[in-house]
Amino acid sequence: MDYTEIDEFLNHREKRVLYQEQLLRNISGGVTLATVRVNYPGIKKSNYITDRIAKIVCEDIYLFHNKNIICKEIYKNKEGVIGHFIFNTDNIEVKKQLIYMEENHILGRCVDIDVYYLDDSDPLMPSLRGVSRSDIGLEPRKCFLCEEEARICSRSQKHSIERIKEYFISKYEEYTCYVDKRDRLSYEISQLALKSMITEVSTMPSYGLVSPVTKGSHKDMDYYTFLESSFAIAP
Repeated sequence: MDYTEIDEFLNHREKRVLYQEQLLRNISGGVTLATVRVNYPGIKKSNYITDRIAKIVCEDIYLFHNKNIICKEIYKNKEGVIGHFIFNTDNIEVKKQLIYMEENHILGRCVDIDVYYLDDSDPLMPSLRGVSRSDIGLEPRKCFLCEEEARICSRSQKHSIERIKEYFISKYEEYTCYVDKRDRLSYEISQLALKSMITEVSTMPSYGLVSPVTKGSHKDMDYYTFLESSFAIAP
């Protein structure tokens, strides 16, 4: 193996760790830091599937928790795609929420979401501390292939790279199928709603409601503005 490549990987990891502490120190109002990395072995962590998985999880973290996120950064280095999120909420609560995502999101087991805070027990030199699963009374994380402790499988290299690749590909395919189904169902529901609105406004007599021949009791809408608004809210 090329040792210069290993050195570069370790250098990028060290820079990322230092940068995490800088973020938490420098962002005003920041209480907790969450960092997303792909849960993939070796130093060649970046490929189309792993990058997409990390980006999707980062997007969903922001989607579900944006009201408590005051800063986010997503970039790529030798560790693959990295996501940093600064929260204005307690580290234990953030850890619980992100463990839920790790365990319930289709792609959750494909990433590591680490949570940190500044330990100010030494006020002259606060240091970055991680929040572990044991801090909230949970057992160590399980391997996504055999349900053994993940760290044991990782250290012993119990599973082949090919088997791990297959898992990542299968989870990504499962996720894309889920998104296709979700979007298709959403579209079908929206079309039913649109049909219902058009049917309603086309009904006569309608006694106080907008119809093709009257505004009913409405002063700010007629048949045509009703149609325009109906189509405007349809995807």
